[in-house]
Amino acid sequence: MRRGFLAFAVLATLLGLVGQAQASIAIYVHSTSARPSASAVNERAMDAVFGAGNWIDARYETLDAATLLSADFVLIEGAAGDNDGLKAFMAENFSTIQAWVSGGGSLVVDALPEDAVGMSLGFGVQSSRPEGVRCASAVDPAHPIFNGPLAASPDSCQTGEFGVLSAEGGLSLSPIMVDRGGNTVLGEMEHGLGCVVFAAMATDRSLHPEVEDVDLMASVIAYVCDPSKRRRVPEPSTLIVWLSLIGVTWAGASWRLLYLRRWQQFEEEWQEWEELGVRPSLAASTAALATAGHVYPARQQYADPFALPFAEQDRSLHDG
Repeated sequence: MRRGFLAFAVLATLLGLVGQAQASIAIYVHSTSARPSASAVNERAMDAVFGAGNWIDARYETLDAATLLSADFVLIEGAAGDNDGLKAFMAENFSTIQAWVSGGGSLVVDALPEDAVGMSLGFGVQSSRPEGVRCASAVDPAHPIFNGPLAASPDSCQTGEFGVLSAEGGLSLSPIMVDRGGNTVLGEMEHGLGCVVFAAMATDRSLHPEVEDVDLMASVIAYVCDPSKRRRVPEPSTLIVWLSLIGVTWAGASWRLLYLRRWQQFEEEWQEWEELGVRPSLAASTAALATAGHVYPARQQYADPFALPFAEQDRSLHDG
């Protein structure tokens, strides 16, 4: 009887966690001078994911960027009225933010410029505001954002006010939602061990039911906070994996370029190998550089970045 009660209690606890991310510290950053939405879409989305009172409501004007280093998740708002705050904050603190994401942080940047000039969101991504972008739809309805406890609707056309995202310098931004012209309005990028989702969306979209705004932002937040759901499409078109033993193999890869770095020494010098074969493995000389039981970051780049498999299907570790 006691065992049955315990099982029921565990099940109830797990069910209670559905829809709430397991990040211990979550921060929403926007401007003191202008709220992005009178209807508090982002606040309601944060409540839906983390629970009311379980996240930090911060301002560009007063936030110490060092606070971000202790966070698991950060939402940065840069919609109309918040453009200047985001620009100034990113210009002053981007190196801190970049290092935090690279170390495993989860970040969402939502920015819709006030004019057609556009703005930089960091990480080589630009947000612009062309005329007439009033419809966006899911690239893949099977994407985790459109499935799960906090799933947004993958409707063929979500109406509202959108901008356009673009990546520079050969960087890869994987589209999640696009406008009718195929331009990205919501996209994701892996950076180091972390992930960034970029959005060019107004959070107060009068053309579109508010509940859908909340659902979409909550779905984005829940997705980026769950590494097991994320589709790893890193910068630039690479797949970041951990090499914790001497060797690692990738099934189904016909070509790869692998870089291995000695993380403990924080060196930026990358060792490079290029191999051919159906199931390529690390070169024999790798054993001289790697030590069993130590953790090394490894980066794999496929010849066809559009054929990247999911991370959990892509790697298998062995002891060499």
